[in-house]
Amino acid sequence: MVPFRLPAAPRALAAALALLALPFLPTVARAHEGYDHGAPQAPVSKTIAPRGEAASAVFELVAIPRGDALVLWLDRFATGEPITDATLEVETPAGPATAEAPRTAATASPRPGWRRATRARTISTSSSR
Repeated sequence: MVPFRLPAAPRALAAALALLALPFLPTVARAHEGYDHGAPQAPVSKTIAPRGEAASAVFELVAIPRGDALVLWLDRFATGEPITDATLEVETPAGPATAEAPRTAATASPRPGWRRATRARTISTSSSR
């Protein structure tokens, strides 16, 4: 029995088609040592808590939920000096609430009864200075 052989022209055509098909065949990704993906990402701090921040040319305000209260820090934007005589009026879904700063610290928290799920819609400030 004689093995099946293609004539020369069809063999050349089959070889050309095989070469044309090579780029479309799946290949193994070639990797090598020393490939640089850039600087590694900085790790995320585990102390990050949910917070809100607002700033203007005069004031800087930070709000952080702590337990059942919303703790507010208010200071002067230019110097970072705490404003201890401020009255903060907070508009919430339950209605307006007032938070007054204690005389010994730069923090203010709303009146008892606020729940953690309460969201402040608007916070306005007033100060004697």
